[in-house]
Amino acid sequence: MLHRKPWKDRRMRFAAGKGLSALGVALLLLSARFMLAAEPDKSWPTDGRWNVERMVSDGIEIPIAKSPTPTFFEIDGERWNWVFSVSGKKVTAEFRVARVDEAALNAVQLNGAYQGQTCAGIYRLEGDLLTLCLCERQSDPRPTKFESKPGSRRYLFVVRRLAGSEEAGE
Repeated sequence: MLHRKPWKDRRMRFAAGKGLSALGVALLLLSARFMLAAEPDKSWPTDGRWNVERMVSDGIEIPIAKSPTPTFFEIDGERWNWVFSVSGKKVTAEFRVARVDEAALNAVQLNGAYQGQTCAGIYRLEGDLLTLCLCERQSDPRPTKFESKPGSRRYLFVVRRLAGSEEAGE
């Protein structure tokens, strides 16, 4: 019968776990480095402020018109800030957005509860109207339709670009 020392087994499992975690962190940092090094997509004319006209979250229509604080996106190249209000307090969710193709995008959340996660999404740009459908979690598949049904963990936004000197919410 082989005599084993349990403390050695635990230490080896811990070391193996640390090695896998270090590998995961290294891969995450490497992929983030490539995303940061990518040139911003200047051919996508989305810069400016976009008022949210409609928002559906997981199948629930959010009443934008009743909000005392304007809800909008502020877009500067690949930096997208979604500004909204929670219990009367202004909140800004920051994203780095990369266009995947003519209908798909990836949004990496830069702050908040989902910081570092990539949300796959689809978009449609028609003049000054931008329709977005984004998944809530990184593990969710990219949406294929512009819809947010109950239990789908999808956000649907319809946003309109504000003209020249207009301010959001006016």
